[in-house]
Amino acid sequence: MIILVAVVMLFVVGAMAALSIDVVTIYATRSEAQLAADGAALAGARTLANSGMTSNPTDALLTSNAEILASEVATQVARSNTVGGRPLAAGEVLVTFPNGGSPGFGTNPHVTVAVQETNVPTFFARIWGSSLVTVGASATAEAYNPSGANALGVANPAPVAPVCVKPWLLP
Repeated sequence: MIILVAVVMLFVVGAMAALSIDVVTIYATRSEAQLAADGAALAGARTLANSGMTSNPTDALLTSNAEILASEVATQVARSNTVGGRPLAAGEVLVTFPNGGSPGFGTNPHVTVAVQETNVPTFFARIWGSSLVTVGASATAEAYNPSGANALGVANPAPVAPVCVKPWLLP
């Protein structure tokens, strides 16, 4: 009976170690990924707000250049963070503009950044054949223009160039 209890205790201790150490590692890595995505989305939205695109949404060249610059800035900010103990690679950061095709994009553009770390090592979960796990996070930020289309119920409000990123509307 003592031998049977000893063998079962090995499996119970292994399962508890995997649950405690590996899950905490995964949660900490996900938190790092979320911080990287949040910072990158805010940096991309700030770049769009500072580009002047929200004051002149009809200028297609300005909008295109602002998108390219915002994507580069967001990627650079995300890659400057460490996730899982190492910097993110270029393929692990995806920057998109979810309302890019809508008419309100030039007035209130959104930036979504998805960060995915595919090689987070496990320690005790290798017993069950899981040596690497994938952890990801995403964040969306908006470059808010308070004088946007129909923002105040006025058909043609005076355009402004905000230097603020929602939810912080302080100049």
